[in-house]
Amino acid sequence: MKSKSVLEISSVLVLRCIFGWWLLTTGFIAFQIDLFYYPYSAGLLHFGIPLFIIFITRRDLKDYTFTLKNAEYNLEVSINAYLVGMIPWGIGLSLMWIFGMTLFDLPTVLGLSAGYVVATYLLFRFLRKWERTGKLTEENAPSLRKNLLVVFVLLLIPVFLGGYFGQLTAQLVSLIVWQLVISGFGEEAFWRGYVQTRLNEGFGKPFEFMGVSFGWGLILTSFLFGLFHVLNPFNPFVGSFEINILWGVFTFFGGLFLGLIREKTGSLIATGLAHGLLDAVGEGIGLVLGL
Repeated sequence: MKSKSVLEISSVLVLRCIFGWWLLTTGFIAFQIDLFYYPYSAGLLHFGIPLFIIFITRRDLKDYTFTLKNAEYNLEVSINAYLVGMIPWGIGLSLMWIFGMTLFDLPTVLGLSAGYVVATYLLFRFLRKWERTGKLTEENAPSLRKNLLVVFVLLLIPVFLGGYFGQLTAQLVSLIVWQLVISGFGEEAFWRGYVQTRLNEGFGKPFEFMGVSFGWGLILTSFLFGLFHVLNPFNPFVGSFEINILWGVFTFFGGLFLGLIREKTGSLIATGLAHGLLDAVGEGIGLVLGL
């Protein structure tokens, strides 16, 4: 089972790299970037690849986090994950705004990484405490309507700031949509939904953190998630051989944070919305402030 899962994931990742590199050289992608600021058709591969594999192998969508089960609970988890996830984002944005650092300066990277460690500990400590006291369980969660309103208000934060600072642009709106849908739900569908689940099937989940079972699938997926961010600027099809190691450092810790949420909930709602809110609100604020 281990060898089969590793072989499958390795093959998919290699093919995805090659196809993605080629796709970014096409005029259609350039057209989308000029018009929408982001390559949406390439981003949709995050959804298309796992759904295609699940379909042709006749696997269960629910096993790969494509489920609405316990939606109220998972939405509440995602909002709490967003709130503690603002610890690393707050550290990063503060260093960038106050000291003029960039996202890839070493102090920013270390601050983000440490922030994700703290956020992971706090989130799962709170969840375990709330479950033990009955404050938050799968049977006892806030209403879906209430939390959807909270999500809507959170997404409006960069919009209001953009209007206040005279930076309410089409680029800001597109950034929010991209980060919520593609970076959030799309990346989670691929990495935590497909890759981590498939590796879990091979390696099992023999470890535990604050009542959450996990295994090498979580660790390997987080490493691969970080590695792909290292390779973000790399594209041999256009003669770009640049890599960004520091990008991979804090995304590895972010991957652990999101991966444990996946193990806790088994839901794309929880991981996708937590990831999407953090990126959409955080990067939206960063764009408005010129960071």
